[in-house]
Amino acid sequence: VYKRQALDMLHVNLERSVYKEFIEDISMIPDGKINKDLFLEIIHKYTRLKVASEDKDTLMAFISMGGEADGSGSISADRVRKIIKDEFQMTVDIDKMLNEVDFDGSGSIEYDEFKTLLS
Repeated sequence: VYKRQALDMLHVNLERSVYKEFIEDISMIPDGKINKDLFLEIIHKYTRLKVASEDKDTLMAFISMGGEADGSGSISADRVRKIIKDEFQMTVDIDKMLNEVDFDGSGSIEYDEFKTLLS
């Protein structure tokens, strides 16, 4: 129960079957102690698995622009800007939209930011 509550507090939502695998993974850690880096690595592994079950069209678009198949990696904001303006000839204020979704200000668009952009 406590492990599930900790994940909920971190806003990590895992399906029941994935949660079971997650618990099995962390149970394999010698002496039962887990440091922050290992915890984040394990969380990242299981949250990437969740991407596979999300909107396939959005993921395929992300991949086609240079993102990874598991939803990791990023795509260049400049590339997104060019495609929206030049290839799709859309008249939206793409610069404003990119600034709003580039949460970390990196100039690269991660999958979560890309999904927000398209929503």
